[in-house]
Amino acid sequence: GSVEHVPQGLLDQLRDDGGRLLTVFNKDGRSRGRIYTRRDGIVTHRDVFDGAVPLLQGFAVEEGFVF
Repeated sequence: GSVEHVPQGLLDQLRDDGGRLLTVFNKDGRSRGRIYTRRDGIVTHRDVFDGAVPLLQGFAVEEGFVF
């Protein structure tokens, strides 16, 4: 499944010497394979492929206050 956000708690668990996490990131109905990498305390990401998978429960972005 895909995610609309990656919880900071998951990114904090990556090893600091190049730890990686692969997700299928969903934004506005478009899914992309995304690799997160952590090195020297900095987390970066890059998109590596397009995909089409359903959204996982519990990983949707919560809507904030709306007028």
